[in-house]
Amino acid sequence: MKSKQEVRKEYMALRNAVSKEDNYQASAQIIEQIMEHLDFDAYEEYLLFYPLEHEINLLPLAAQLLQIGKQVAFPRVHGDTMDFYQVTNLRKDFAEGCFHVMEPQTEVPANLRSSICFVPGLVYDSRFFRLGYGKGYYDRYLSAYPQIDSAGICSNRFFLPEIPVDERDVSVDRIFTETGVYYNERMNE
Repeated sequence: MKSKQEVRKEYMALRNAVSKEDNYQASAQIIEQIMEHLDFDAYEEYLLFYPLEHEINLLPLAAQLLQIGKQVAFPRVHGDTMDFYQVTNLRKDFAEGCFHVMEPQTEVPANLRSSICFVPGLVYDSRFFRLGYGKGYYDRYLSAYPQIDSAGICSNRFFLPEIPVDERDVSVDRIFTETGVYYNERMNE
């Protein structure tokens, strides 16, 4: 099996080659799957991410959630940790932060009482593990808050049978793709 670094390099190049139109279409289809399959009454708060170039864009979902009165929060990095902060305005509440990622400038922390975290990833596998950019922020966050439901966001072309993992990697509860949602067996426990 290839190393994490080899897989990351290979799929970063493939992801960067995806056209803006294809990414827009994949993003819209994944949002459709979320709208169709997620029980929105089950959660008060939605932890989202501000997309990097070529990442799946869930900002239209965030706008819809705000319109129906749900709380939305986005991550902000502090050194080796990441915390989520609630936002109310998708245009005004952000500024460029660590790693040139747009981060919330608000100071209201996520309440984490009834939350689902949408987790970006470069690739996901059929065991519900992800490979991100190698800093481990989401793995540490999900380990620290196991009560939060988690949902991987992944284009079909980056959903693989298996990727290399280690003891620090945390699997997600479900994965949304353009064509459906896959549930981790542990959700039935």
